[in-house]
Amino acid sequence: MVYGALPQSMRYDFPVVGAVCQDYGIRPGGLRFPGWVNAQEIWVEVVAMFSTNFATDAGVGGCNSDYKFVFLGTNPGGRYEVKSGTYGIPGYFSTNYPSGIQDTYTFQIASVWDGQWHVYRMHAKNSSNPGVSADAAWQVWVDGVKHVDVGNLVDNSTGIWDIDLGANMNQGPAVAGMHVWWGQVKVWTVNPGW
Repeated sequence: MVYGALPQSMRYDFPVVGAVCQDYGIRPGGLRFPGWVNAQEIWVEVVAMFSTNFATDAGVGGCNSDYKFVFLGTNPGGRYEVKSGTYGIPGYFSTNYPSGIQDTYTFQIASVWDGQWHVYRMHAKNSSNPGVSADAAWQVWVDGVKHVDVGNLVDNSTGIWDIDLGANMNQGPAVAGMHVWWGQVKVWTVNPGW
């Protein structure tokens, strides 16, 4: 499977690990870029495709069920996050910014676990004066529709330093043949004009 005119995509095949209540992750390492230790604002576009049998709920009560789809790592130790399949529900997303309470900004759309390419866009802006200035922002789009648009936030982050694709899944895959394809990732430090 390739996206558009690109010659290749990256596919990850999830092994069947059964109903486990522990983190299971791909984590090949984040995408790190020179000079980004102190990036204060970035725009990210990820094109990905989930197999039609994708699932985040392995049937284990008391475990979180979601797929940590895209993280934008910040210093010191925070993240902007987009999680797919929250509570095991296809099409249910939860997001947050580094200093917020987990899963603050949620939305539900038709399932993206449909074997089709989808475009995910994110805009992350840290506070100009960490912990003081209420000018941080967090926005998330799926297929051109903005679902999260918050601003005037106070954030404690001092810089965005990496992008993690497919960080982890809390319950572990319980379905044979689950895949995620990554078609392309683009990053800007100036507004691309979405």
